[in-house]
Amino acid sequence: MRKIFVLISVCGALFGGDLKLDFVSGDGLNLMINSKNYLALEKPCAGWKTGDEIEIIDGDKNAKCLEAVVLNLKTKTTCRLLCDAK
Repeated sequence: MRKIFVLISVCGALFGGDLKLDFVSGDGLNLMINSKNYLALEKPCAGWKTGDEIEIIDGDKNAKCLEAVVLNLKTKTTCRLLCDAK
């Protein structure tokens, strides 16, 4: 049982780490996460600031997606984003 717990802890540390916002424009429409650009789809990500910890609920942290849903762990709000399609 102890070995399973250690394995789960290591996997969580490798893959479940929180991300931080690299950049948020003044209007909350343009964001950078993990050095990839995102654009707010429905509304600006109001109150979000550079350095806030976030969690990607749906999408990919490397922007290999069409859309992403991101949770700001500080403000407890979500934002739907268009991923960087480069």
